[in-house]
Amino acid sequence: DFARGHNNLATIYKELDENDLAIVHFEKAIELDDSYSRAMRNLGDIYLKKGNSVKAIYWLERATQTEPESLYGWFWLGRAHVQNGEVKKGLQYYLKVLAQKPDLPQVHHHLGKAYFEIRDYTNAIKHVQLALKKNPAIIPFYITMSRIYAHMQQETLALATLQDALAINRNIAAIYIERGNIHKSGSRYEDALKQYKLATLISPDDWQGYYKQGVVLYYLSRMEEAKEALTKANEISLDNGMVFHFRGLVALAENDLKT
Repeated sequence: DFARGHNNLATIYKELDENDLAIVHFEKAIELDDSYSRAMRNLGDIYLKKGNSVKAIYWLERATQTEPESLYGWFWLGRAHVQNGEVKKGLQYYLKVLAQKPDLPQVHHHLGKAYFEIRDYTNAIKHVQLALKKNPAIIPFYITMSRIYAHMQQETLALATLQDALAINRNIAAIYIERGNIHKSGSRYEDALKQYKLATLISPDDWQGYYKQGVVLYYLSRMEEAKEALTKANEISLDNGMVFHFRGLVALAENDLKT
């Protein structure tokens, strides 16, 4: 039928990251069939990725009302509420999913992240550990666990967790970024710099590694190198406020050195 045709076309656009076109056709599918819960869920997922949590909540609430047995709808609705700053409401939806299907590692991971946001470290660790137990090959699980430990000032555990991640895959820049962040928090700027450089070797088109190099080089008073790293970050990520901020600090520091 026509509604299914629009949904199928929208799904193709979504897979191609042509999200604006996907939205047009998902909405057309729903206009033709106002019970098309799959199209509603997909719209919610797109708006989640675009950072528009209000529209995501609208479509995901409609989807769960239309098809309350779909766990995907409840899971994405939980994510939308967390993204919207309504963490406790998001927790309720994650727990609703786990009550019906307790072996989903991604749900445990997101539940752990939500508990981390409200500083419930005991439950945060519990659920991220469950996620790791159910699927120990997923690198973001280790990164989340490391962040929890780091925030608790358990630096040794944080670094050990990232070492476990490296044992699985040494070619993921995010692991080195996290290791660098821990060293930076401990004011070990040279160690942090080494990790950020490794990150840019793996992902030379990612602005974060260059930006973070620029920050620690600034703290090390190596202004020329800091300027070079931040310029590179700026070339990759135009109009990035964080990069502009530190470029300004470097420029001020250079002027101070000249006077």
